[in-house]
Amino acid sequence: MPNQSFLTINGRYVLSEPPHSGGMADVYQAVDLQDNFKRVAVKVFKHGRIEEEILAESFRRETQALQELKHPRLHIATE
Repeated sequence: MPNQSFLTINGRYVLSEPPHSGGMADVYQAVDLQDNFKRVAVKVFKHGRIEEEILAESFRRETQALQELKHPRLHIATE
C-alpha cells in the first residue's frame, strides 16, 4: 500500500478525500481530530477569492444559513 500523506488544517481537520470544486472554494471530506474523529466537510477558499467583497458577503450568508439548520444528526461548526 502506498504511503499517503493527508493535509491537516488548524491541527484539527484531516482532509481525506479529493475536493469537490466550486467557483469560489473547494469542499473536502475530512475528519475532526478534536471531536472523536467525526466526519465533517471543510470549505477551503481559492487563493484571493475571499478578498472579493461580493464573495465574502455570499460566504457570510451561507454560514448564517448553515447555523440555522437544526437536526439531531447535523452539527455545524464554523471557524
